[in-house]
Amino acid sequence: MKIVTKQPLQLMVILNKLYQHLQRKNNLLPPMPLKQQPVIALLTLLTHLILVKIMRKNLLLVLQPTP
Repeated sequence: MKIVTKQPLQLMVILNKLYQHLQRKNNLLPPMPLKQQPVIALLTLLTHLILVKIMRKNLLLVLQPTP
């Protein structure tokens, strides 16, 4: 099955840009081949979102008044 859309390509471009932004912003990410950049960017983004969700949940637990 072959998907003939422009979406995946646009997603790759967006992820590449995200990777370059992250690299510029905090220098934590090492220089990588272009093909690996979207994968790393996506993993970083997912990790970030998961951490934010966990932190928000913990914060809500902390802020809840004890019965």
